[in-house]
Amino acid sequence: MSEDEANIAGLHMDAANDDIKKRAFELLQEIRDLCVATSENNKPDVRIIDLMDIRGDRIYFLTARGKHFCELPRACWAWLPASSSLY
Repeated sequence: MSEDEANIAGLHMDAANDDIKKRAFELLQEIRDLCVATSENNKPDVRIIDLMDIRGDRIYFLTARGKHFCELPRACWAWLPASSSLY
């Protein structure tokens, strides 16, 4: 395996978990706005968030008023970039 193949997003395959979390947060900060989506009964429900910080196992973010974030249906959480200079 070449040196280029061993590095992904500036991280080596043997990178520590904290280094991976730090780099992932840096990439998410570049994206800025994220969509958090859930789906219940094939009816998606989406909220836009601004990721602010990750500390330990906690994620801190901001979201707009209007749609109640706490009322999202129980389901799998996923994030998708709303905008990015990466593509």
